[in-house]
Amino acid sequence: MTKILIIRLATYFFVLLEIVTIFSFAYGKDRSLYSKKMGMAIKLLTQRKYIEARPILEGIVRQAPHDAMANYRYGRLLLVFPRNTSQPNERKLKKKEIRTAIRHLVLATSQSPKTAIIHFYLGHAFNFDNRKDQAMKSYRRAVELDPQIIEAYYNMGVLYEDRNEQTAARSMFATYLRKKKALQGADSGFDDF
Repeated sequence: MTKILIIRLATYFFVLLEIVTIFSFAYGKDRSLYSKKMGMAIKLLTQRKYIEARPILEGIVRQAPHDAMANYRYGRLLLVFPRNTSQPNERKLKKKEIRTAIRHLVLATSQSPKTAIIHFYLGHAFNFDNRKDQAMKSYRRAVELDPQIIEAYYNMGVLYEDRNEQTAARSMFATYLRKKKALQGADSGFDDF
C-alpha cells in the first residue's frame, strides 16, 4: 500500500513539474530562450540548412507543444526534408514522417485557424498520405483565407484531374494561370518558412 502511494505521489510530482516547465518556458523567464531558439531555427530554415534546423524545431515543439508556428514549421520541414537524407526530396517520405507532419500541421491549424499557408501545407501532407478529399478541403480553405496562394489552385486542378473531373480541373488550372500572370513579380503568398 505504501509503495503504491509513493509511486502515485512521484508520478503526480513529475506531472506537476512538467506542467510548470512548459508554463515557464512559454510564459516566463525562458521566453527569451524560446525566442532565440525560434530565431535560430528560422534563420537556418531560410538558409536551407534543414539538418541543423530539425533538432532545434523538435526541441521547440516538445517544450512548447501549443505553439502554432513551431508546429507549422516542424510539419513543413518534415514534408520538405525527411530524416536521413542529404538533399531535400531525395527520397519518398515514409508514412510515419507524413503522419507526424499531419499531426503537427493539424495542431497548427487548430491553434491558428486563419493562417492560409498552414492549410496549404496540410493539404500537401494529406495528399502525400493519399487522403485526397482532406487535401482538397485544406487547399480550398487556404485559398478562402488567401486567394494569392495560387499553387493551391494548381494542386486542386491535379486532384480534380485524378477524380476525372475535367471541367473542374480546367477551371482550377485556368484560375492558377490567370492569378500567376497577375502576380508576376509580386509576392505569391509564400514565406521561406
